[in-house]
Amino acid sequence: MAGRSNGRQRGLALALTLAVALAAVALASLGSAPGASGRPLGALVVGVATEEMKGTSDNGAGFYGLMRSANLSMSRIVVTWDPSNPMDIREHAAIAGAADQAIARGITVLFVVTGVNPRVFGPAENRMMFPAYLQHLARQFPQVKNYVVGNEPNVTYFWRPQFDEAGQPVSPAAFVDLLARSYDALKAIDPSIRVSGGGLDARGNDDPNAVSNISISPTRFIHYMGVAYRQSGRTTPIMDELSFHPYPASAKDAVGRSYAWPNAGIADLDRLKQALWDAFRGTGQPTVEEGLRFNLNETGWQVEISSANTPAYYGREVSDVTDEATQAGNYAEMIRYLACDPSVRSVLIYRFMDDANLAQWQSGMIRADGSRRQSFDTVRDTVAQTGGMCAGQERAFRHETGVVGAAATFRLGRKPVRGTSFNFSVTAEESATSESKIMRVPTKAGLSRSQRANVGAYFGQTSVAGATGSVQARWVPLVQFPAKRQKAGWYVYAVKLSAELNPERTTTFVSGAFRIG
Repeated sequence: MAGRSNGRQRGLALALTLAVALAAVALASLGSAPGASGRPLGALVVGVATEEMKGTSDNGAGFYGLMRSANLSMSRIVVTWDPSNPMDIREHAAIAGAADQAIARGITVLFVVTGVNPRVFGPAENRMMFPAYLQHLARQFPQVKNYVVGNEPNVTYFWRPQFDEAGQPVSPAAFVDLLARSYDALKAIDPSIRVSGGGLDARGNDDPNAVSNISISPTRFIHYMGVAYRQSGRTTPIMDELSFHPYPASAKDAVGRSYAWPNAGIADLDRLKQALWDAFRGTGQPTVEEGLRFNLNETGWQVEISSANTPAYYGREVSDVTDEATQAGNYAEMIRYLACDPSVRSVLIYRFMDDANLAQWQSGMIRADGSRRQSFDTVRDTVAQTGGMCAGQERAFRHETGVVGAAATFRLGRKPVRGTSFNFSVTAEESATSESKIMRVPTKAGLSRSQRANVGAYFGQTSVAGATGSVQARWVPLVQFPAKRQKAGWYVYAVKLSAELNPERTTTFVSGAFRIG
């Protein structure tokens, strides 16, 4: 979402003035509040993704003081690149001032470097020029050690084209090319720089002919990234972290509300971890199990503006909203939940302070008039109480070798010899293809354990009917065999499901025996 609002709408100056005043009070009582260097090793980093501090009279000193008082320790700064002036660092003075003020207060700076418009990185010649700019940026700001390359490359709003004229995805391969060049360029300047790839949007429609928001779902985008990586012949990494924007589908959704596959939110990170394993297993790009981590550098819950605060805002709300108490609870739950996922390094809440324009985002911990929401105190206290560490059981991830959530339901009642209808149902938590058989067996014992373990060998030998199909995630389709009578005897159903994004991951089910005649 970086770049959708320039952060300078009417009413922002008043809000910043009030925020600076609040920061002065906060700093006076801050004492020895922990900074970035005081976090335990492996602790979740909590921060904000926002642009309010750019260009302020104090270079963001008051802003970052207020961040410190909320126990926030990472600040995103967006840097945009214009290939028509390829070595110019836009807003150089504002970025420099903000970066210095943040680092002086123990706040980690994260540069998100993206194009000045969505067509910047489509042409190969631009992708070839970009690394020189990144190296120039890294030399100008040697104190910044964290970079995100690109922003939501899976959506048309930030990257075009997504598909070619034939409807085939092109943005993932172009992004891999950009990311590989960027990774090498930054590591050549300073190997300690941490490079995040993506900033992937949580949602995509995978439809090149969509009326609006032509986009690619994050799970499939990762799959296509893996295809492009393998085709490139590269044997070294392209990223240290995957950047992801796990916004809820609606501000009314709870933290634990899952997206339908192939989209993903906070509750679905294992889905992306599996996609990364499928895409990059056995290559030079580490998977999550090999050390790749997540940088969740945008998320947030928008809040309804109360009548008492409406004078600070203008325009009309266009999105779902929640109430302030629920927002506060969601932020606390999110921090505690993510602290127990060792693969998540950081989470940034989109906007520290509300945008005054209701058509933009009101997900901040501070209202547009500078007053604090309940979420300010809740986030501050949650970070202080947890230290960014897990208070319960850490959630370890192990990749699946079968189809995630696969299941089959068989109906095995005795069937008449004249019967021609044979079917059963299947389902899975991800999309898959199915290959199904009716197999004749000698007795009502069906297949032995060893035969079940090697049922594929029996498909062609003893099958009397077959059917193929597809399984859409979380749907329960009926596998229907062609209408045909079978001889009297004992039979079993068998089905092999293969994951859409990695057909090598298969799950097979065999029914008990049923009698015909």
